Amino acid sequence: MASSPTEIAKKLGDKHDVTVISRRTGSTRKRTFENNVEVFRTRFLDFLGFRLISWVLFAFLGVLRLNRKKGFDVIVCWDWSTALPAVLAKPFIKTPVLCSVRNQSQAYGSSNRFKFIFYYLLERFTFARSDFLVYSSSWVKETVDKVMKIETPSEVLHHGIDLKKFNPKLRSGVAKSLGLGNFVVGFFGRLIREKGVYLLIESFAEFDKHSKNSSLLIVGDGEEMDNLRSLSRELGIEKRTHFIGFVHRNRIPEYMQACDAVVLPSDAEGFSSVVLEAMAMGKVFIGTEVGGVPEMIENWKNGVRIKMSDTEDLTNVFKRLYEDKKLMKRIGNNAYKFVMEKGYGWDKYIEKWEKVLESVLKKPNKIGVV
Repeated sequence: MASSPTEIAKKLGDKHDVTVISRRTGSTRKRTFENNVEVFRTRFLDFLGFRLISWVLFAFLGVLRLNRKKGFDVIVCWDWSTALPAVLAKPFIKTPVLCSVRNQSQAYGSSNRFKFIFYYLLERFTFARSDFLVYSSSWVKETVDKVMKIETPSEVLHHGIDLKKFNPKLRSGVAKSLGLGNFVVGFFGRLIREKGVYLLIESFAEFDKHSKNSSLLIVGDGEEMDNLRSLSRELGIEKRTHFIGFVHRNRIPEYMQACDAVVLPSDAEGFSSVVLEAMAMGKVFIGTEVGGVPEMIENWKNGVRIKMSDTEDLTNVFKRLYEDKKLMKRIGNNAYKFVMEKGYGWDKYIEKWEKVLESVLKKPNKIGVV
């Protein structure tokens, strides 16, 4: 659900000459123009064992070729795997590389350093040789600093969201069409172990014993879909649990509007845009105290923070909100005010990116985005 590099590129393209280099998949065209942004797609071998190697090779060649043609002032990369080919190209093109670090390192935690030695070495090499790092949260920065021990100049920059799409005034027919109850809990994201959806289902099942007419809305797809469906059946809440599957990003606000509370019970998270999206819509955001959540949420003021892997804690949060609608409304209102006052809309977000770019190069004009 995070802001994509293409979205950032389109916004930067209003003031700069922006070229995007991305992977070419399926029948996508090699070269396109999208909102004043030229997009080049490099081929790569999309099968296990060759994805990273082939991407780095072809993207490296693409950076060299396009730099000769465009003469980039700076190259902005969305994570370490996209920054690696740009860093490898630096000795040949002499162009500064800015790398965004959005999630916890795959080499996260000193105890896992040797288990993930391959990723550790690649990430450390990339981050150390980048000219500037943009972290998605202070927690991500602290994690990388602790594990990698690098000295690359950096700044923390939370995500931005489209406040025209995510706002309290939005209306949709999702609740009616799905027959949702009078208290709706929503999850938005990939259905993988780390997201903690098992905890959410178990907590909702316990809460369901005390509520009269509630619903659980799960929006997203992933490898755990079948197992999660089975769990909802085992716990007897399959009729009140709605697995929506993949939904195009443009339709996410419609489903979020149907929720009273949005939960992100992750075991680990860099910074999820779901936090800001839910808050911007005046919903009660509930999240575990990991990643950027503690940086955004003042407990029971503009959202709710829960303990990791604690089913009882989340169940009690559901009960309290369900029984106190005034509290739920007050938290939602405070959340909306927070997003507006702190400037998390796209315009303010791009202004922050402009300042970051100027800290790398005073007047960047031609920007490559990988």
